[in-house]
Amino acid sequence: MLALCIMVIMGKAYRAKNGSTTSVQDTETAVLSIEIAEAMAKHIGVTKRKPITALLYKGDQFDRGEQISRAALDGDLNVFTSL
Repeated sequence: MLALCIMVIMGKAYRAKNGSTTSVQDTETAVLSIEIAEAMAKHIGVTKRKPITALLYKGDQFDRGEQISRAALDGDLNVFTSL
């Protein structure tokens, strides 16, 4: 989930191998998508003191990490349901 958030938050810098070198154009949903991804990343533990890179690749890339509580994540994303 964190990797997907990174793809949204850093969308202009992220591109597939051998993909187009042009940046992704902003759309009317880009800002909202970034806000949702940032809320999800914050729920996982990303902060100014603990950046995304500190949470990635702790040795075994096949280790799924801790399970995230769906109810707790829903609570953090509840603000977006009224949009």
